[in-house]
Amino acid sequence: MVPAIRRRFPQLYISAACHSETAVIAARQMGVDLAFLSPVFATKSHPDAKNLGILQAAQITHATSLPIYALGGITPNHFNAVRSAGFAGFGAIGFFED
Repeated sequence: MVPAIRRRFPQLYISAACHSETAVIAARQMGVDLAFLSPVFATKSHPDAKNLGILQAAQITHATSLPIYALGGITPNHFNAVRSAGFAGFGAIGFFED
């Protein structure tokens, strides 16, 4: 599917939403440009979701050359941890609402 979309829309970045290392590996094999890994921290928008935690998220991030963006429970207090974990950046919902 990714190659077909890329041929139709070569200017677009294609991302994948991932919740595990297995999903990140699959996304890379499909040829996406980047992935969002979530939830890294506990999040208000998905209160029952088990978060990966920064250590597991860092292991996943360092195990691939695919740019990975942190998602889930991101606050200003997490910036240093997100940067140290090797994330390319972050996405957020509540962070921008508060």
